[in-house]
Amino acid sequence: MALSTTPLVETSLSAVSPALPRAGARLVVVTPTFAPEPLGTPLYAADTVRWLDAAGWDVEVVTSQPFYPRFERYDGYGRATRRDVVDGVDVRRLPTVVPRGGRTRWRLASDANFLVQGATRASAGAIGRAPTVLSISPGTPVAAMVGASLRRRGGRHVCLVHDVQSGLASGLGMVRDARLVSVIRSVERRALELADEVLVLSEQMADVLAALGVRKPVTVLPLWSTVTPPATTPLTTTDLQFSGNFGRKQGLDQLVPLLLELRRRRPATTVTLRGAGPLRDTLQSELDDAGLDITIQDPVDDADLPAALRASRVHLVPQLAGTGAHVVPSKIVNALAVGGAVLAMSAPGSPVARMASHCDAIRVVEPGDIAGAAAATCELLDGRDPAALRRAAIEYAAAHHDRHRLLHQLHDILVGDRPVRA
Repeated sequence: MALSTTPLVETSLSAVSPALPRAGARLVVVTPTFAPEPLGTPLYAADTVRWLDAAGWDVEVVTSQPFYPRFERYDGYGRATRRDVVDGVDVRRLPTVVPRGGRTRWRLASDANFLVQGATRASAGAIGRAPTVLSISPGTPVAAMVGASLRRRGGRHVCLVHDVQSGLASGLGMVRDARLVSVIRSVERRALELADEVLVLSEQMADVLAALGVRKPVTVLPLWSTVTPPATTPLTTTDLQFSGNFGRKQGLDQLVPLLLELRRRRPATTVTLRGAGPLRDTLQSELDDAGLDITIQDPVDDADLPAALRASRVHLVPQLAGTGAHVVPSKIVNALAVGGAVLAMSAPGSPVARMASHCDAIRVVEPGDIAGAAAATCELLDGRDPAALRRAAIEYAAAHHDRHRLLHQLHDILVGDRPVRA
């Protein structure tokens, strides 16, 4: 099938210029999700490509047709292979099986299709192999398999893991058959072993992969903030905000009970809910049935995200019990970067709980502890100096989640010119 060379997507990726000595080196980035998908891993994949392209890499992206986070194909995209240009970066979109409603069997079918489409084209030479490959796994290890098929002999393949699929599948109750969970773990382990180095977001995720049997070098590369701290004190319009993906791993069943408890304890609390995802309509119905006069807003564009986050004093980050060790919610990093305090519902020992032990602007209660979450929210809003919390948040984000420093580290890992820190 002939490929269209017309740039059909106009996604703004305003570049920076770190001027690293890698100009001209070819790099293929494999990610099942990418711009214009606005949340989570697609946002970070686009930001990574933006930075690496500005650093002088000759970047090509291999990805799917966009469908996340609503799990519906975007308008204007079809079923055929196509080529887009995103700010000068060649983006090759493969024929895609959309995982309808995010259901497990459709997710597995979508993953299998991405593997077949990518590996087949690599084998046929339709996608040229590269000396350096970065695969990004938003909870699907097939990204690493496609990445391995695109690595030139003697080249370097690095896999960045945002979610551990086998842990999420079990923790979310998506897969209840123990034999199938065992198969998923085996596939994930074998897939990640195809990389020369595996990157994870936290020490806890590294421990999970070690328990899974991954023996390749594993390095922690934390999420970075994609927004900058405010130059002045922000104008706050609401007390509490939840923004991001409305999916199962967010533990959204806790949201309405928490808001009802806050209405009882602190009736004047103002709330912003913003985002998209398969459970958005369900949540809106629950809000309406509970008599909470809150309308969920659409996600904002990248350029408007800093102001949207700065508009709330406290950001809510719920997690589903049993999933905390396998993910790091990206919303927490950007909320801190703009000076927001964070109320997280996460298990003891989770990456978020570990962050809270070093940052006074984060409060953590266990998933399901609605009374504790309401009390902690009220304490953040009424019992603490807002300026002190804002400083603590910004200082922590700057020290631990600086974009340029972490992406520079990613560059060094791709180059392979420094000792691996396992």
